[in-house]
Amino acid sequence: MNQDQKHIGVVYFTQTGQLKHLVERVLSVFPDNYKVDYLRIVPEHSFPFPWSSWKFFDAMPECVLEDGMEVEVEGIITGKRYDLLIVAFQPWFLHPSLPMTSFMQNEIAESLISGTKILTLIGARNMWLNAQEKIKKHIIRLGGHLVGNIAFVDSSPNLVSTLTVIRWAFKGQKEASKFLPEAGIQQKEIDRAPDFGKSILKAFESDDWEGLQNELVNKGAIDIKPALILLEETGTKQFKIWAKKIKSKGGPGSLERKPIVLLFKNILIVGIFIVSPIKGLVSKFQAILKRRRLESDLIYYKSVDYIDNKF
Repeated sequence: MNQDQKHIGVVYFTQTGQLKHLVERVLSVFPDNYKVDYLRIVPEHSFPFPWSSWKFFDAMPECVLEDGMEVEVEGIITGKRYDLLIVAFQPWFLHPSLPMTSFMQNEIAESLISGTKILTLIGARNMWLNAQEKIKKHIIRLGGHLVGNIAFVDSSPNLVSTLTVIRWAFKGQKEASKFLPEAGIQQKEIDRAPDFGKSILKAFESDDWEGLQNELVNKGAIDIKPALILLEETGTKQFKIWAKKIKSKGGPGSLERKPIVLLFKNILIVGIFIVSPIKGLVSKFQAILKRRRLESDLIYYKSVDYIDNKF
């Protein structure tokens, strides 16, 4: 094996392909002596895209309560170690997607993560802080060393991105329509990915990883709106309450829990389109009143540090 060759592993789950595309754009600046293995998480129960309404909302309890399932990892080479492992994921219901949580609970994760430098890459609508905290905790538990984080988000206004992601998730239409833009992360954000890759490549070549996250942050790899921290805190608490209620009625797909899943769906829709805009305005005022605390939170969430139960 060429001693100058470096090995990067990318473990990911994606329904649409967007997340893998983001990783590919980040790594597009790497020269040929960097070998990249894409390790796709394959859950025992598939999650077809576009979603059916029932399948989507029924996935919430297990996702929020981190009740994983069996997974396989496609492309894995037993015993192979990586110079850097990229963990690419998206949040579902303000938590890591169920396939990613399931991977983190699988023994394969420890074999890949233990003693390895880890970079997390997130593709999200606009809220990802709690999901990242969950992944950080898993990385520490499994003996990995988090050296960087990049969060790609939909930069459209909150209500607009809600409408476009609903259109994409349930109808499969990513393209712009008459009144709404294209769904997902905007091209202008994706076009910044190679610049983030240059910072990672620099860390490789200098073998200095301590300053990577600060450099990524300075390049805009993390953009957090203070008011959204407060909105996400509220949403996370509500999801946990509903997850426990639904789970108490039965397991995934069971008819016994269907009525309460449908009730949750209806209340969530009302919350998104009626309560959330009001809460958003209130959060902006709260952000002013809690400015000092949120300034500290912003520093923390942009870092790769971990404080247990911070969120």
